[in-house]
Amino acid sequence: MAETSPPEQPTQAHAICVQQGFDPADALSTQFLLCENPAETLPGLEAIELDRFTLQLGREMPRVEMRDEKGRLFGVFMGIGVDPDGALITDGSFSRFNLDAKDFVTDLEAYIAYSAGRYAVVIDCPRAHEMLFDPVAHLSTVYDPETRRAASSVMLALTRPIIENPLFDTTAIGNGRARGDTEIAYLLGHSRDAQVKFCMPNHRLNLDSFTPERIWPLPDSFPPCAADEHEKLVAEMVERLRAILHALVDNHPSIMPISGGTDSRKLVACVTDKLDQIGELFAFQHTRYADLDATTGEYVVTELLGQPFRRYTELDAADHAAKRPFEKRQAKRLFWLRTSSVAPPPNEHSRGLTSLTPPGHLHLRGNVMDVMRGVWWGSFANRAEMVSLNLEQEIGSLFLTGSPSKEVIAKWAEEYIRWKLTLPENAQALVYDFIFLELFLHVSSAKYYGYERNFYICPFSDRKLIETSLRFPVEVRFAGTLNEMFLEAADPRLANQPYRGGVRDLIKAGKWTPKTAIREDAAE
Repeated sequence: MAETSPPEQPTQAHAICVQQGFDPADALSTQFLLCENPAETLPGLEAIELDRFTLQLGREMPRVEMRDEKGRLFGVFMGIGVDPDGALITDGSFSRFNLDAKDFVTDLEAYIAYSAGRYAVVIDCPRAHEMLFDPVAHLSTVYDPETRRAASSVMLALTRPIIENPLFDTTAIGNGRARGDTEIAYLLGHSRDAQVKFCMPNHRLNLDSFTPERIWPLPDSFPPCAADEHEKLVAEMVERLRAILHALVDNHPSIMPISGGTDSRKLVACVTDKLDQIGELFAFQHTRYADLDATTGEYVVTELLGQPFRRYTELDAADHAAKRPFEKRQAKRLFWLRTSSVAPPPNEHSRGLTSLTPPGHLHLRGNVMDVMRGVWWGSFANRAEMVSLNLEQEIGSLFLTGSPSKEVIAKWAEEYIRWKLTLPENAQALVYDFIFLELFLHVSSAKYYGYERNFYICPFSDRKLIETSLRFPVEVRFAGTLNEMFLEAADPRLANQPYRGGVRDLIKAGKWTPKTAIREDAAE
């Protein structure tokens, strides 16, 4: 009998599903694919036909069909967002627009640009053909300019075998083993595939030319503020973040991790009036450092706010973690399939802890709030020292090092400078903030596609909040002054309180005792 070849699969993602025995409906549940005139809906996905394109989505991808006041479909809002007025984006949000209006496109773009959340928007109608994204492109999107396909992950975008990107050690990145002068992540829009690119934050993807076009910031987006404006601006920031959080928790069951750092503390400070609507305040505890982190979170929640706190430990997750080598390989391959192989599964995922949180809840995170502290202005040689504007340190920050080699600088200088020059002068002067906002977050957040149990979202992903933060002098942000002003305005109970080291000292002095004893090696 003649041997037969397996049937050709429509995407590399589907080929992997066949090879590994994954059910496409499960493996692609968090995914999406945009392409022109597909012959049929792909296995595991649901289709929405637009003008020139068809959008195909997994069952867990939140979506809102965008219809104007006459009910005409003009696009799809994927993800979850809160509009400029503080209302959750729903089916009725776009009835304010009229496809026939002269300013339809500009008004729609402005509305989306100043909406908060984690989202990607497809606008495909006779008036416009483009994709727009949240301020840090947290709903990471890749595109293939040759095949004119955009997708949530590289393998779903590809109809051919992958061409490994020669600029990177893709195996080292996928396994989290890149060190030194080896790129630790995909940079400047590159992906694992030599042809497929990441959509960059603050750019539209023009679906006519399949090229990115910068839309923000503008030359006047964040005029420097005077010292006597600080209090007013902080109050505005608290009001906006509180409105975003209220819209989210009023309409979605939600959970919030509380750690030993500043970002989750600022986030919870803006929702202390609705803590009864937060399903859990919790922490994942899976390493020595995470032990102290969870203990500090417990201090914040139980001691300062008087609320219950949940720790998820490896012992709790023992039944959910892959144990046999084959199971571990399968779990890693599924994670890579969904996340464009940007990293290995994080400890909390590979060890089963993410399987313990309440299903169907928003997972509210504070990541983007690092901009309030000017984190990327800290030297990677000494994080307590501010860096200056120079090519060596700017490229070094892409490698998390203070001293990149001459070879690294020569390899990336041209592409880096080309990206930097797309920024207006006001943003070039704050380039470390934009390295963080545009070159770091969108790649790292591709990992969120690996978590189907909860939808991860950063409420601070909002251009108004980012713009206001950038109005403060870098020195004020880097010193932590803006951070404490914000906490004082949002909830004074959380201002001027100890962080990880201070909580550790309270425990050592016998002034506070956590319910779960801190490990000795974590307390050192």
